[in-house]
Amino acid sequence: METTIIETTAPVAEEIVLIAEDAVAEVEATETVETTRDYWTPEGLKESAPIMGKGMLGIFIVMGIVIACVSILNNASGPKKKKEKKQ
Repeated sequence: METTIIETTAPVAEEIVLIAEDAVAEVEATETVETTRDYWTPEGLKESAPIMGKGMLGIFIVMGIVIACVSILNNASGPKKKKEKKQ
């Protein structure tokens, strides 16, 4: 009867060991990345500055288009005419 229990639990135990090994490997990989990563480097700034500049330029272009559209709509609608009250 003992061999039956061992035979049925062995695959489960092997699966648990594999899951534990994967978890340990993932933690070790994460620790390696965290210890080797610099949060700010001049090289990183050189790589990110053009991307940031394009993004800021895009924001200013969109703002300019919105301002132009609002200005055109204000001018197209014309000033509101006030009715003079007759006394």
